[in-house]
Amino acid sequence: MYKKLGLNGNALKIIACISMLIDHVGLMLLPNEIWLRCIGRVAFLIFAFLISEGCYYTKNKLRYFLSVFTLGVICQIGFDLVYKNQVYLGILLTFSLSIILIYLLEQCKTVFIKKSKLYLKILAPVLLFLSILGCYYVTEKIAFDYGFMGIMLPFICSLFDFDGKYNLRLKKLLFVIGAIIYFVQSDLKEIIVYSLLSIPLVLLYNGKRGSKKLKYFFYAFYPVHILIIAGLTLVI
Repeated sequence: MYKKLGLNGNALKIIACISMLIDHVGLMLLPNEIWLRCIGRVAFLIFAFLISEGCYYTKNKLRYFLSVFTLGVICQIGFDLVYKNQVYLGILLTFSLSIILIYLLEQCKTVFIKKSKLYLKILAPVLLFLSILGCYYVTEKIAFDYGFMGIMLPFICSLFDFDGKYNLRLKKLLFVIGAIIYFVQSDLKEIIVYSLLSIPLVLLYNGKRGSKKLKYFFYAFYPVHILIIAGLTLVI
């Protein structure tokens, strides 16, 4: 009954895409309509959770990273049209760094599970820690969408994912903890508070990914809508 009533991955993506579309209309076309940005806050936390899910389920880790990164670069063209005099990197580039950290985390787990040599047990977590510090440093110098916590939230959701072992309840708990940390450290609480509306939606997630037929629609949606809205800003 729970799985029938819950939301699968595709349903969450559709909700997030609608929220994101409204947000970007407010960001690039109607910047004075703050309510559009408020609705748009729902998208980020959902996508952050789903990035963690994607890292767990993907059979080709390199292809998954390259897909997200490549789409991020394409979308950057649209952002550069709007933010001509600023360096502003979109959320897919933020999530690209999340994916790298998650894969490094998986390597750390593998090193300890397989009882690897001592130097690997030391090297792997040190490399992960330095990578996290590197991400923090980069986000202090360059404006990544959602900043350092934007990178870390998918990572937090993936802390206890293991090959062949998957605890959805624990993952949802980590998501809630990460969402609260994200809210507490934010300087824009009057807007960011609306992002917490995504928590009950993610808690309804039933662990099912949904039809694979929508996969390429979701891949195409982000760059297409960004480029269209960015083009409209030039016309209007």
